[in-house]
Amino acid sequence: MGTLPGDVQQASVNLHPRTAYVTVTGTAPVDLPDQESLPASILHIWRELAANMDDNWGWVPESIYIEGDEQVLLEALEKGKLWVISNGSFKQQVGTAAVQLRTRPGGHVIWIKCRTPGKREDQSAYRSELIGLLASWLRLRLQSLAKP
Repeated sequence: MGTLPGDVQQASVNLHPRTAYVTVTGTAPVDLPDQESLPASILHIWRELAANMDDNWGWVPESIYIEGDEQVLLEALEKGKLWVISNGSFKQQVGTAAVQLRTRPGGHVIWIKCRTPGKREDQSAYRSELIGLLASWLRLRLQSLAKP
């Protein structure tokens, strides 16, 4: 691999033999706004993004539902104990994804549902599953913008 730009850090992907797990690691520098100006929940941020999103150039998940305590989920993320489960579907030329971000024993979960953007001929179940992972990343990014 060549030299990375100064603002990019290398990530690693580890496949676990004989399992369905993939571990992706890496970090990115993030400039967070002043804590006092942050909204109380990611749902506020998501609603604002969805309301202001351009139909042709933007994308956000269609629905986000939090079951349990958002703070417990954030703590699980910080401890490396948060599970992200993405299920992509493709039917009648339409791709969709359903995602869960959850604690291992259950009880606390964020449900995300979204339609896969793009042309009909570009759709597939695999692409939809990746969109589910993108939706989970976006959800976690929104969490970094919400008050702790």
